[in-house]
Amino acid sequence: MLRTLITTLLLVAAVGAVGTGVLREVFENTIVVEPFAVPEELIADGYTPVVVANRIRDEMRETLDTPAFEAWLPDDAEGVDAPVPVVGISIRTLATYVRETLLEIPRRRVSGDVTFVPAPTTDTSAALGSEDSHACRPSNTGRHLHLVIRYAEGGEALKSTLLCPVSQIERLLAEGGRLAGYMTAPLLFAREVFEEERQREPPEFTETKRATAAALHLTEGMAQALVYDLEARVRLAEGDEEGAIERFQSAAAIASEVEDGTLDRAEMHFQWSFAEERRGDVGAAVAQLRRARTIAAETEDPERVEFLLDAASRFTVLGAHDEAKAAVLQAKDVRGRSGAEQLAIGSWLRHFGDYEDALLEYESALAAGGLGDELNHGLSAWAATMRLLDRGETAARDLKAHRFPAGVEIEDGSLSHMYAGAALASGLDEWEAARLEFNRMANGPAGSLAKALTARALLGLGQYVEAAYEAANAADLLDDNVRVLAIWTDVLIATGRFSEAMEKIERASLLDSLDDDLIFTRFFLYLMLDDMQSAKNIARESEEKLTELKREKCHGCFVKAKMLFFLGEKQSALRLFESSWRESPVARYPLLWMASVGEPGPTLLVDRVPNSARLEWPGPIMNIYNGEWTPTQLLNFVDQEANPVTRRERACDAYFFIGQFHRQRGARNAAIAAFEAAVDTGASTRDQYRGALLELRRLRAGGDVQAQPSGADP
Repeated sequence: MLRTLITTLLLVAAVGAVGTGVLREVFENTIVVEPFAVPEELIADGYTPVVVANRIRDEMRETLDTPAFEAWLPDDAEGVDAPVPVVGISIRTLATYVRETLLEIPRRRVSGDVTFVPAPTTDTSAALGSEDSHACRPSNTGRHLHLVIRYAEGGEALKSTLLCPVSQIERLLAEGGRLAGYMTAPLLFAREVFEEERQREPPEFTETKRATAAALHLTEGMAQALVYDLEARVRLAEGDEEGAIERFQSAAAIASEVEDGTLDRAEMHFQWSFAEERRGDVGAAVAQLRRARTIAAETEDPERVEFLLDAASRFTVLGAHDEAKAAVLQAKDVRGRSGAEQLAIGSWLRHFGDYEDALLEYESALAAGGLGDELNHGLSAWAATMRLLDRGETAARDLKAHRFPAGVEIEDGSLSHMYAGAALASGLDEWEAARLEFNRMANGPAGSLAKALTARALLGLGQYVEAAYEAANAADLLDDNVRVLAIWTDVLIATGRFSEAMEKIERASLLDSLDDDLIFTRFFLYLMLDDMQSAKNIARESEEKLTELKREKCHGCFVKAKMLFFLGEKQSALRLFESSWRESPVARYPLLWMASVGEPGPTLLVDRVPNSARLEWPGPIMNIYNGEWTPTQLLNFVDQEANPVTRRERACDAYFFIGQFHRQRGARNAAIAAFEAAVDTGASTRDQYRGALLELRRLRAGGDVQAQPSGADP
């Protein structure tokens, strides 16, 4: 007996006027209905695939409880979530169809597609739905929803159809009819299984392999190419690079017949580049990535900008900096870029030393309008880029006068002061000007936050007593705000009050347990309070939490790596620093920490960044690891900085990494002197300051940060 049930996960996406849904195989058989199209007039009336999905999902949960459907369910169907309907067919009709038409076909996968046609066709099956008031009736006028169900019987491919007049859609929704089909093609089913199985620890792909094997027999054209692509990814995840490449080749052979470029094709070559890199052929990896970039640039897919920037990251990892820049410039040429995309492109252009173009990209992003983190980041990036172009004084003057870049309108006075102050501080290191801006907020609705921001500005200026006073007042007024608690913690750390700081950071972590900065600060404080076991627990627990957020891109890799570094697990730290840099190749600090972990002598820093990336801080620190500068030359460079706040922060960074440079070479006394100098700068909010404190404790105790087995005390 055929036992078929349709269940849960609704993956509905609107691409133009196309929606899809996903079905999951529960028993031995699955009815699969291919993607459906929705007429533009329905989209205009609000019937987008997402809207319809929500309506259908809610109605299905009610329909599942009806006696008519329960009577059809197999005896062993307990625990099933919720079935998913076919377009225009109630569950009762579907059950009847399965019972009467497909009952004698064991182990068969049924597939179908849904399209819209202008009028009924001659093969309309009036029997379907004739017993059900919710089903569509055949009609001779108007546009129709055309459902085709294909199935196999005795080795012969058969099909049945059902047409539903568009004019009846609202009635069908109101009376429990179904507008869309949430059973989809074998390819999407296999993809869903793959996503589930690779989340397991360890990943396991038994069901994915079954699903892709079946899908290869049920697909053709580009869909079949993507099934081969999925098989290749499975083999890549299993460490079989040769097998992966073979299947990528099969996929490409089919996809080459598709005239228009798609991001699916581009993604195929993108993944192929990983297989080539892992088997050691960097040239082939770059070639596949170049093919992916070319295809993506030719598409009209709105996601191509993000894809091209991902390609730039991959090119950078492979050392192909010219190719990376070409990908960024192609992304820059796409019209309709979002504000977030423009900010990302601006960061890449700064990485390549194209400061004028970066400035234009930031200004374009700011002109798009809106408040929040995007505006805050954009203003700071704009100010920092103005400074790189020797226009820092102009930027500071404009921000103080609240003359923001064209298109930025901030009517609220408090917000205007806050955004101006943040840009002055983080973009220009003008902390005194920032303090004045934050002070002007004090009498407004955000007065308590203004005191916390003022405390942070005073901390940046090295005025610890005044900072402590403002932070205490802010905490009294707003003691359940994560940002206020974090600033109060920074002030307490700067004044050496570690036990009190621990109390504040613990309260903050209860409000936000996944903030990277809070996690590292808690870890640091436990070590400073000689509670090694709690520090280890923080590292272990945060790794579990952060891994849950994003498996692929290693969310929080940088903070996890630093914790492992100070626990003495250097090789594990090195791998995570590498992952962190691969996720964001425009970042330079992960590279410097990698150089601190590695063996003494020249590193791969020169190959990993273009020469322009070594001009902007902290890029110049790379010169001591590459043997181009001595530590003294690096410190002379820092001393040339006119801004005292900037000079103090850069000196802290420089001394910390100079200390690591000496430690690697066994020069204990020189390392201690450098770490002491880093602490003497008073740049207490920087990780390098806190790292120097930790290193001093170990070196003064006669120890060193050597690689140890996981879990061993250093």
